[in-house]
Amino acid sequence: MNLLFSSVTDNLSYKTFLGLVNSTSNINKVLVIYKGKFEFKFERDVEIIMLKYDDLILGDYKGFEKEYTFVEEENKFVNTFNLDMLYMMNRIHRFYSFSFSDRYNALKNHVKGSIGLFNTFKPDVCLFINMPHEVYDYGLYKIAEFRSVKKRFLMHGMQLETYYQILENLVGNDQKLKN
Repeated sequence: MNLLFSSVTDNLSYKTFLGLVNSTSNINKVLVIYKGKFEFKFERDVEIIMLKYDDLILGDYKGFEKEYTFVEEENKFVNTFNLDMLYMMNRIHRFYSFSFSDRYNALKNHVKGSIGLFNTFKPDVCLFINMPHEVYDYGLYKIAEFRSVKKRFLMHGMQLETYYQILENLVGNDQKLKN
């Protein structure tokens, strides 16, 4: 099974990621997005692709964008959320100084990178820490939605590490945390 994990950014998400991969024997390939200095060692042989958050947030998909292929129905679907992604770029302070054409090119990189990543890596399941709310993970979430790839969302209590929910969708869920 191929697991796309977005994202390891703190010790809790790091422990969650390692624990999940080590305890799930049919995960044999992972793509992890991370920010910070983490060492990813597993208890068995697992192929790993690591992408830096700081690269992805600016639209640098490390060559995955070259694997983009135009599929008309997918392109029509992508067009329904392009403005959302463009608006999400407002949260990235470096984009404030970008010209519109530079922002538009970054948006194209996000779309091509997300699709190219799915074409190449072929995830069976995507696990998002929190709701996708950055331009890169929102694009990945929407491509997973279009391609009917399983998605899960890990919501946890920030101060209470042992309390969490794993959600299958983002609406209509039980609001109680599990222990």
